[in-house]
Amino acid sequence: MPNENCLKGISCPKCESEGPFNIRVSTMICVHDNGTDNEYGDLDWGDDSEIICRDCGHRGTVEEFRLNYEGHFKKIANQFAGDLADFQKEIVVQAGEEEWDSVQTTIDLLEEKIQQVRKILPRVRSVAVD
Repeated sequence: MPNENCLKGISCPKCESEGPFNIRVSTMICVHDNGTDNEYGDLDWGDDSEIICRDCGHRGTVEEFRLNYEGHFKKIANQFAGDLADFQKEIVVQAGEEEWDSVQTTIDLLEEKIQQVRKILPRVRSVAVD
């Protein structure tokens, strides 16, 4: 079941777990010379906070675990478009030089990128609909 509260739109990019996660947070506490009075303030964390998946141990930033349509997927799509253009140029160069093994290797890498986008697309769509 997708997260609906604090972790909405967040899942592990490696194992797809939806949590729980360990997230490095910051807080303000009252400290006296002889210790604290244990009055904790709000816990703050953001996209640049460290996060660790408790299921598989994968670590990164919250932004890397976030599946928001506007940010994460557009970033992946733009990266993919750039990779595709680079692959097309490389294939033309390699084919012109008749380096057919290199052409096949480049095509294999392109297929791997396509599979990565296909794998993440349904997860992004499900978050975007909410």
